[in-house]
Amino acid sequence: MLVSVIVPVYNSGEFLKRCLESCLSQDFSDLELIVVDDGSTDNSFEIASDFAKGDSRLHLYHQDNSGASAARNLGLDVATGDYVMFVDSDDWIEPDMLSELFKIIDKHRDIQVVQTAVPCDFRKQGREGVYSGKEAVKALLEGSWWGPYCKLIRRSLIGKLRFPDKTICEDYYFNYRLFSIIDSLYYLDKCYYHRTDTPSSLSKIGLSKRKFDEFYNVKAVYDSVVTDYPQYRQLAEVHLAGSCLKLLFMVFQNNAENEFQEETKDICACLNSNYWSFIMNPIIPMKERVLLSLCFSRSFAKFSERIYHCISHN
Repeated sequence: MLVSVIVPVYNSGEFLKRCLESCLSQDFSDLELIVVDDGSTDNSFEIASDFAKGDSRLHLYHQDNSGASAARNLGLDVATGDYVMFVDSDDWIEPDMLSELFKIIDKHRDIQVVQTAVPCDFRKQGREGVYSGKEAVKALLEGSWWGPYCKLIRRSLIGKLRFPDKTICEDYYFNYRLFSIIDSLYYLDKCYYHRTDTPSSLSKIGLSKRKFDEFYNVKAVYDSVVTDYPQYRQLAEVHLAGSCLKLLFMVFQNNAENEFQEETKDICACLNSNYWSFIMNPIIPMKERVLLSLCFSRSFAKFSERIYHCISHN
């Protein structure tokens, strides 16, 4: 069975050689390595070109800078493998990752996704074995398996499913949609994937219009959960409340309501409409519930006045 390993690349010259070598050195050789250069301005494209000249399994594509989501989506469009796996260009994988994942496929032919331990998960799973789609959704909402990596996915299952244009928490959105349509997932409680913690990561960027992508993707998941998995609403609220409060305080600390007027209004309206539900949710951290109550109280007049202003004015 052929595996399509998709690597989105943007200015990863410092780490790209290690990444590509780790993919091409797998002891499972039946793979195509799809590298999508997302308008890099460093030597990333040249590095990938050199690898492509030496190994016909590497297929190199270039696009104008459009973000990791667009790069992964292009990779999905051109992939021909029976299975798909994503690797970020500044990360690397163990040489036996694919062979170990296919041992699971050989034993469990009906499995649609094999998920391994993720090095940066908010919550570690303790139970190895088969999960239903509903159980996988619950695990995701609890904080497991967020990354697009560490998964071997049957390509026919993905179909037309693609990453959203908004590129912070896009993996949370994609994985939620993926888990919503699967029947079975196998969790292998071993980690074969190595992350590189870089300060330029989108999740670590300062306040900018793009930073609000997080809120809109988390809100989209929440809205779907309310309809499709109402029993998990409180779990989805944890991420939504946290995202709202974090971004709102960033805006207020930078006195940026006017610069990000539409985004601030959307966040304040979300907090206002879900206020009591957030306050009464026992799994939202207490400090966040206290902050939320203060934001809408007279004792925190400065913030409450600014919130009400955002809610009531266009």
